[in-house]
Amino acid sequence: SPVVASSGTALEELVGDAGIYVDPESVESIMHGMAMLTSQKELRSSLSEKALKRAGNYSWEKTAEIIADRIEAIIF
Repeated sequence: SPVVASSGTALEELVGDAGIYVDPESVESIMHGMAMLTSQKELRSSLSEKALKRAGNYSWEKTAEIIADRIEAIIF
């Protein structure tokens, strides 16, 4: 699903181009981001497709592999 996320945070790395970024300290910015998602069907659809693709980059299996590799690098 597309999201409204805080700009200037680690969420930018996670969300990538699958969301709308807002100033987390500005009510107006947050409201504008939410309004964009709720009122623009094409934008919402496009961001949803991008979100599904990005989600494919993350899984418990991939996370376990990364952790195992890092542990192995430390031990050996």
